[in-house]
Amino acid sequence: RAESYMQSTIQSYGGNPYGRLVEMGKEAQKVGVIKGILLHQGETNSGQNNWPSRVKAVYNDLLNDLGLKSADVPLLVGEVVRSDQGGQCGGMNSIIANVPSTIPNSYVISAQGLGHKGDNLHFSSASYRTLGERYADQMLKVLKYDEGGNEGGGNEGGQGQGNEGGQGNEGGNEASGIDPCQMTTSMTSGQKAQNGGTHDIGNSGFNYEMWTNSGNNASMEYKAEKGKFQFKANWNNPDDLLCRIGLFWGTGPKPKDLDGDLHCDFNYEIGSGSSGGGYNYIGIYGWTKSPNEVEYYIVENTFFGSTSKQQGLYYNTSSKGTYKLDGETYEMWVGTRTGPSISGNSTFTQVFAVRKSIRKCGHISVSAHMREWEKKGVTLGQLYDCKFLCEVGSGSGSFDLKYGNIWIGEESGGGSQVVTPPVEQKPYKEAISIPGVLEAENYDIGGNGNAYNDSDSKNEGDAKFRTDEGVDIVKGGTGMAVGYTSSSEWLEYTVNVEKTGKYDVIANTSNGNGSIKFDLYIDDKNVASFSGSKTSDWDTYQELTATTKEITAGKHILKVKFESNNNNLDYLKFVAPDTTGQQGGGGQQGGGGTHIESGVYPLSYSVENTGADCEDPSSLNKNNLKSCKTLPNPFEWADGSGKVTDFCDWSCRRNEIKREIEFWEIGEKPKFDKLEASYSGGTLTVKVYNGSNTLTLTSKISVPSGNGPHPIVIGMDGNTGSLSSSYFSKCIQVPFTHSQIAEYNSGMGGNGRSQNDPFYKLYPNTFNTKADYCAWSWGISRLIDGLEIVKDQINADLGHIAVTGCSYAGKMALYAGAFDERVALTIAQESGGGGINAWRVSSEIGSDVEGISNTNYDWFLSSFKSNFQSQIDKLPYDHHELISMIAPRAFLAFGNPDYTWLGDAAGYASLLAAEEVWKSMGIEDRFGYVIEGGHSHCQASNNQNKAAQAFINKFLYGDDSQNTKVRTSSVTKVYNSGKYDWGGHKIVNNGCGGAGLSELIDLSEESEKNQLSQNRPNPANSETTIDFSLTQNAFVTIDLYNSIGVKVMNIASDNYSAGSHSLTFSVDKLPQGIYFYVMNANGFVESKSMIVK
Repeated sequence: RAESYMQSTIQSYGGNPYGRLVEMGKEAQKVGVIKGILLHQGETNSGQNNWPSRVKAVYNDLLNDLGLKSADVPLLVGEVVRSDQGGQCGGMNSIIANVPSTIPNSYVISAQGLGHKGDNLHFSSASYRTLGERYADQMLKVLKYDEGGNEGGGNEGGQGQGNEGGQGNEGGNEASGIDPCQMTTSMTSGQKAQNGGTHDIGNSGFNYEMWTNSGNNASMEYKAEKGKFQFKANWNNPDDLLCRIGLFWGTGPKPKDLDGDLHCDFNYEIGSGSSGGGYNYIGIYGWTKSPNEVEYYIVENTFFGSTSKQQGLYYNTSSKGTYKLDGETYEMWVGTRTGPSISGNSTFTQVFAVRKSIRKCGHISVSAHMREWEKKGVTLGQLYDCKFLCEVGSGSGSFDLKYGNIWIGEESGGGSQVVTPPVEQKPYKEAISIPGVLEAENYDIGGNGNAYNDSDSKNEGDAKFRTDEGVDIVKGGTGMAVGYTSSSEWLEYTVNVEKTGKYDVIANTSNGNGSIKFDLYIDDKNVASFSGSKTSDWDTYQELTATTKEITAGKHILKVKFESNNNNLDYLKFVAPDTTGQQGGGGQQGGGGTHIESGVYPLSYSVENTGADCEDPSSLNKNNLKSCKTLPNPFEWADGSGKVTDFCDWSCRRNEIKREIEFWEIGEKPKFDKLEASYSGGTLTVKVYNGSNTLTLTSKISVPSGNGPHPIVIGMDGNTGSLSSSYFSKCIQVPFTHSQIAEYNSGMGGNGRSQNDPFYKLYPNTFNTKADYCAWSWGISRLIDGLEIVKDQINADLGHIAVTGCSYAGKMALYAGAFDERVALTIAQESGGGGINAWRVSSEIGSDVEGISNTNYDWFLSSFKSNFQSQIDKLPYDHHELISMIAPRAFLAFGNPDYTWLGDAAGYASLLAAEEVWKSMGIEDRFGYVIEGGHSHCQASNNQNKAAQAFINKFLYGDDSQNTKVRTSSVTKVYNSGKYDWGGHKIVNNGCGGAGLSELIDLSEESEKNQLSQNRPNPANSETTIDFSLTQNAFVTIDLYNSIGVKVMNIASDNYSAGSHSLTFSVDKLPQGIYFYVMNANGFVESKSMIVK
């Protein structure tokens, strides 16, 4: 049967490839059962319209020769590279799409979004992996659903009901890859429905409604998850019963304005002998509202066993003709009715689209029906709801919807297209003012999954307030409170913040079962956390306090997210910010609330990213990229509006570079829900939570003797990377094991990492959007989080953290130091291409060095290559800017020109350019490099070892006598792409974070007499003394805060008599940096700054 051009391939299988296939199948049957057949077509049959029938012939032969049945062994056929991905044979997919209509029990595996390897024919390795996963997902679905039998359809018709019998298999839903007629497993463990009202079902995106006048004569149970719902109904002479589940908008768009079409899949069974009275319907049901109120039905069956007009069916309507859709003829009946409706009692239009032959399972193209109605003169309004319905007027019986799904999207396209309808979120009454009191029960309108997240739809509250929703509101506190909460549940509130600043928040809360824990978010950014101990019972409330991060003035969405179970929340009281405190950066784009004294350049910070609140750069849009053939200016704002001249703006410019590298090169470091850490037996253990997924990091750390505080070194795959551990003898040595995050692949083909790597299991849908250097740098930051938690146990100095590594681990150290500002010293040894090297220069040097064309695309996003390999001048940054992200902190790089692959000329160009950033701040002693050979890879030369010791002694141990102005290279060639014309720039530091705290205005009328003195000595390194004087007896508090406003110590809290006083306290466990202390004496407030060295 084969074409002549395939004869040579045939010979490689002994002249009979089919025979070899049968032989292999029989071998497999000796040890197992064949559950499916997978086929992926290449380009050789492109354009052959008879290909599906030829496949069918081979498939049937194979079934016969192996003794298999089609019903038991599905055929899965994969698409080729699509045309929109540059596929040369993409047109073949329209032929492949005909397979399910040609071969029973067959499925098409989508190649949507999967790119080729550069030849426009074959998938890239990453795309092949994703395609394989799609085969596996479909096969698992088929295997899972076969367990329930095949009683609801199939090609031979389903089990009969009434006198008509089932109508057979309508065809699978390509959107989810599920054939609804194979979904024959009944619901178990459903929830009992409430009579009356509409109710959201957890986070499923679906809403249910049950209504009856019959009390105990009817019931409904339901169950739903994303992409699937089920329900059962029972009745015995009810006075009407309506049971329905689907999508609910309230006020939604018109059908034609949806982002895609409405679709429904279903499979149901009617109980033997069931009847439904004079009128009854099974099918789609819903309403549209203003400007046209329409009640609509798509009737697939009735309890008469026929859909023909009889008794009370389609009452007071007249026929508007027929149309063909979903494989059958539908007759359209339209009438006008006056009575109860979604707007009360009104006159509205009724539409019945009635299928000529009944069916128990299949697919309904809802939007296509609606378009037919409009052709016949029915004008629909805004969507109110769209649900699958069982409705009876009386009678007795049962109904079992075994599978239902309603979604917005395409009928084909791969992956479940379930979309929660766009419910408008709005304040319960009006936006809550801050400062002011937020009553917990006044959460926004918008429903479950939109304005709140409640794990079950049952309302257990006893306050009888907002009972149509799942949030449990109880009597308690100052009136009502939100109760019966579970971890990960949340509530949202529209708030209007009067003034930019940090707010003190008082939370009135209780928990009679365990600890209290919840977080506050503004526009999904964490701004405060609350924790408290168990209360004696739920009726005993306690006030917890916290201070938010800076919140900007204006309207926001505030989220309360519970992190423990059984919290009751009464209210949150927001107190106006102290206007004498820090007011944020003084630069053009603001450097955040960090206070920095004039001329002081921090060696490290207390946060991972000081620019986290800054805006994303315009360069994340490909249309905004401009050509730059030489190294881009690191001082210039991404939109070209000017250059950074104020140090207070550097945090935002640095964040622009960070976002560019994340967006184009490695992927964005993801957020997490919770992190826990412990230290025991010399092992640091960090556990990170993302929803129900977890990842655990462990590090066997080495703690030096003595009381500390001890600096920290994090070594990439070793206690101290590739440098001698003797240099770090006074440090806590913390090895980072990269395989606890993602496996390392040394090859250049991108075949190493796996979705089973811990990071990609923690974030399961990020395999194609986050690369290894994103994952690894994220993991190092989580180790630092853990060190912060256990710092007191190990006497850690968090102000002096170093990271170091060599080769691929040198890149790892570079990304770790660049992306986490808590790192004081970064040592990147022989990091090569993708590390310190400028991509532009590597490209100019050619293929002998690691560049965009030949690096490892496990490490970097594959899109980075496709976007910039042929137009590297459009790259909006280069790696001199990755290095620059470390400024003003300390950085040291080593190269080794004996190894051509390292491309040290590209590294040298990048270092020369990055040096300009440290020079602009006048802190060149924090920047160094030594590029010289004469030693093995990752074995430092004498000069490199000396430089390492000097940087470690100065920036970890505080020895300012060390000479760190070390910048030497045996490579001096400068390529054209490594040139720049923006050198000599200056950045001025006149102080950030508002006025210096020593200049704050006294708030008391006694300010001229009460006094707070500067600490002595200042700077302090072991202990220091504060003097203060009072004009009268007072209760005095003196608290110490770090540079970002976090309280780190209470120095005084007692009654003091009038007169002079001195307090001496220890600072030896505090990290080096700037602090401020605040005294409050009966309303007199004064502050001073101090330095710990």
